[in-house]
Amino acid sequence: MTTIMEQAAKLVAEERQRQVAVEGFDAAHDDQWVNGELASGAQAYLEIAVAQADQYYTTSPGPAQIDGVKFGLPNCFPVDVWSEYWWKPGPDRLRNLIKAAALLQAEIERELRARGEDADEVKP
Repeated sequence: MTTIMEQAAKLVAEERQRQVAVEGFDAAHDDQWVNGELASGAQAYLEIAVAQADQYYTTSPGPAQIDGVKFGLPNCFPVDVWSEYWWKPGPDRLRNLIKAAALLQAEIERELRARGEDADEVKP
């Protein structure tokens, strides 16, 4: 029997694998984002998930509509380097949380690669 923790980790891993296989966001691609862009993208999806939970949200103007509610592009979304094409929140709060977690995982992977051998010294 799969635990909830295992199921959550599996969903995030599947989304991360999809990002690599379908979108082409592999290590070489992700390693170019050295200024926190991946973490900022994760934060943007997390902001939408928070808004979906408590109906409170403040944003700059931008195109996104979920179940008839307009959501602007979060200020943290790295629009200066990423096209708004990549901003794809959806009505499923869990899906937005999974996207956020997978982007954060990509940032952690990038940081570990940047640290090289020092990454072995990182403790949970």
